[in-house]
Amino acid sequence: MRTYYKTLRLGACLFALLCLSSVGDASPPSAGDNVHFCRVLDYEDMRARDSLYAATKHALDLNVGEPRTVRMIYFLPNDRPFRQEVVDSMKVTIRQTQTFFAEQMQAHGYGNKTFRFETDAEGEPMVHRVDGQHPDSYYLTYTFGKTLYEVEQAFDIRRNIYLIVIDNGVKVIGGNWAGFAFSHEKNGGAALLPGEFPWINAAHELGHTFGLQHDFNENVYLMSYGPGEDQLSACSAKYLAVQPYFNLNVEAQEISPPTIQRISSSGYTPDATSVPIRLKVSDSEGLHQVILYVETVLPHPATGSLEVKAFQVLDGKSDTVVEFDYDGVIPSDGFTRLGNPLVHPISVEVIDTDGNVKRESFGLWEILSQHIATFEGHTGPVNSLAFSPDGQMLAAGAWRELKLWDVATGENIATLEGTTSGVFSVSFSPDGTILSSGSQDGTLKLWDVATLTNIVTWQTDNGVYSVAFSPDGTILAFGAWREFKLWDVATAMGL
Repeated sequence: MRTYYKTLRLGACLFALLCLSSVGDASPPSAGDNVHFCRVLDYEDMRARDSLYAATKHALDLNVGEPRTVRMIYFLPNDRPFRQEVVDSMKVTIRQTQTFFAEQMQAHGYGNKTFRFETDAEGEPMVHRVDGQHPDSYYLTYTFGKTLYEVEQAFDIRRNIYLIVIDNGVKVIGGNWAGFAFSHEKNGGAALLPGEFPWINAAHELGHTFGLQHDFNENVYLMSYGPGEDQLSACSAKYLAVQPYFNLNVEAQEISPPTIQRISSSGYTPDATSVPIRLKVSDSEGLHQVILYVETVLPHPATGSLEVKAFQVLDGKSDTVVEFDYDGVIPSDGFTRLGNPLVHPISVEVIDTDGNVKRESFGLWEILSQHIATFEGHTGPVNSLAFSPDGQMLAAGAWRELKLWDVATGENIATLEGTTSGVFSVSFSPDGTILSSGSQDGTLKLWDVATLTNIVTWQTDNGVYSVAFSPDGTILAFGAWREFKLWDVATAMGL
């Protein structure tokens, strides 16, 4: 056996580069009846990253080599012995997984497209070793975040996809998960697996790093939980046909992603058995695919994750209208319908021919007998509402938006310019001439309702969570963190 070591000391960590012995190609075996649970993370929802990577990166650059390559890391807690058999299994696994994707893409008519993995000078799989800064017990909770934090001190996960195996004392991640994964736009991502895992788990988690979501329409699909998940679904294969890791000639940067405009209603009548979802989609480079996702519900272990409901092929069109007939059935739970659950979270993803992706989310719900109207047009959550004293206008504060609506017609009267963060609270003066708004960034604003202009802006130390005028309109009260204050309106306006 030939083993080559290249070491780097970075703070308290030792990173050793292992180029391991040759392993022949292996055809993917039957997945058997293995069932596993995984968790897919949105990188932006993880705790904020500091600049440790940039500040501590030494002269030895571990990010050399071709971009858009799957790289492997063997992560070892500092009280665990090195196990060559785990590293060897990683080499076998990456070959099996690469072959699996190639064969499945071939079966779906896209040629033998697959991803590439990092190799040494002889073409053998390369595994980087990272010695953890803490004992095994430290990584038993929040495993993914803790492991990734240390990996990022030396490796740029925005440039490549990393398959990380933590050789811990248990066979799960974070208490009861078989793996974690996230995708970072078109270029990077990471998947984490425990020291002992079936190859199909690695393929599943790498699928997530490529951008694939769960697909429970058939148990045999790779992105399901099995048993026997040994196939790519038609939806997944279509997605990968333009995925940048499967198409190295595709532009790496996100350029002009597709646009999505929903043109159908969010509500449906109590007697409906299905509801149309109509979307206007466009892209200057050409549209490739549109996917309709629903959200997995309890008691399924993947609760809260997206799963494929349906998809359509767009064949390079630049502008088109697509329609899905949604019956309310969530594939992972055949007991669901339009009336159960009460609200259906829906996401739509559009992919263009260059692998750029755009996703929009919205909800569908039943229109009850007391429902009068639905006002649509905000691009984020609506945090606050207030009727004008005469009841003719409605002010709505949302993320970076403050809109005035005509109650009778449901039309947007105006969008008030100048809000830069979430508008938490709105209130009309008793005579209806002034509108006040409080925002997350600590700004408290007064607006002239007749001219739709900002009269006064006050900057406070904390976010403004609530605003209210006194009955005579001379005093404005606003609530912040652990305090509220009273302001004289006339003085503030220079009257």
